[in-house]
Amino acid sequence: MTATLGAFTEELKRMLGTKAIDIDAPSCTAYTVQQMLTNAQYALVVRDGFASFFFHPYWLEPGLGVPAMSDFESLVSGITQLGYTWVDATTAQ
Repeated sequence: MTATLGAFTEELKRMLGTKAIDIDAPSCTAYTVQQMLTNAQYALVVRDGFASFFFHPYWLEPGLGVPAMSDFESLVSGITQLGYTWVDATTAQ
């Protein structure tokens, strides 16, 4: 099977979900931190599986007035507590 890097990246983002805060685009599905952690827990049943998510750095801008940093920290902490190992996607084999 052949896949482009773009298609692979999109699939990685769909594994757990995209964390979005008050997003305007109707085509985007926003998940809560708890929903993403639940998805990560479900993914643990797959042998040799992996999990991923996309968190746009735009949401970390202080002027937006949203709890993005605490959500990001909770997500990373929760996924780590589930036993996942963090790797650089460009070097994963």
